[in-house]
Amino acid sequence: MIDVLIERRFTDLVKKGSRFWNVSGVDANVSISGAKVKLESLAALVNGAIAFDSPEESKPAEAEDTFGLYEDLAHSQRGVIIKLELPSGAGLTADSTPLMYQGLEVGQLTKLDLNPGGKVTGEMTVDPSVVTLLRENTRIELRNPKLSLSDANLSALLTGKPSSWYPAMASHAKSSLLCQAKKHCCMNLMF
Repeated sequence: MIDVLIERRFTDLVKKGSRFWNVSGVDANVSISGAKVKLESLAALVNGAIAFDSPEESKPAEAEDTFGLYEDLAHSQRGVIIKLELPSGAGLTADSTPLMYQGLEVGQLTKLDLNPGGKVTGEMTVDPSVVTLLRENTRIELRNPKLSLSDANLSALLTGKPSSWYPAMASHAKSSLLCQAKKHCCMNLMF
C-alpha cells in the first residue's frame, strides 16, 4: 500500500470513482516481435508521476479512501476507445505507438487487426480529458523519430513512430484522419 498526499487545492478533484495510473519511470518489454521501451519525461523519471481521472457524477472522496494504482491508462479502463481504419500497419505497434498532444502522451494504439481482404483496423485508447478535441478534420500524423541536438527524443527512437495530434477548430465529428507527416492522409478514426 502506498500513502499519497493530495494538496488541499486539488482534493475536490479526487472522487470515489477516481482511477489512478502510473505515468512515471521506464517501462521495458522484450518479445519475439521486438522491444518496447517507454521513457517518460525527465521530471517523471526523477520524481515519479501518477495521473488520474474522476467521473463528474461520482461522490467526493474522503480521507483514508483507498484506490488502486493501475499500470497505465489502458489498464485503468478509463480511457476512451477510438476505432481506426488504416491502409497498413507499417510502423505501428499495439501497446507501444503513443498519441502525443503538445508534448504529452494522451493516448496509445492498443490494438491492431488484419481483416479479410487485407484491411487493417485498430483501436486507440485516449485520455478522457482530451476526447473533446476529436473533431472533424482533426489530423493525427505519424512521425519518423530522429535524434538531433535540439530534440533528443530517446523514447521515440526506441519505441518507434509516435503520432502527433492536431485538433481542428470545428465541432465534434464522426471521423477524423491519421496522416503520414508531410504525406497524404492514411487513417480514419470512427466513433
